Amino acid sequence: MVTGRLEASLLGHQLTYVGSYQKAKTFALQDNDLGNVLPGIALDYLTTSGKEETTQEVRLSSEPHAGRLIDYTVGFFY
Repeated sequence: MVTGRLEASLLGHQLTYVGSYQKAKTFALQDNDLGNVLPGIALDYLTTSGKEETTQEVRLSSEPHAGRLIDYTVGFFY
């Protein structure tokens, strides 16, 4: 998994970007003779699956300021 974060201050606002990338592969060995029809003989089979995932997040928030009544954060996640 790889994750990155960038932050910038723009005109009294904080812009934040967070992104990540993940790639995984799974191998599973399973018994194919569940009813034990052939005693003493293993009928195993191998299954594989993989996934690739990317996330993106962008946020715009107010700079922290003492005495401010309302702070805000808006953004989206994909």
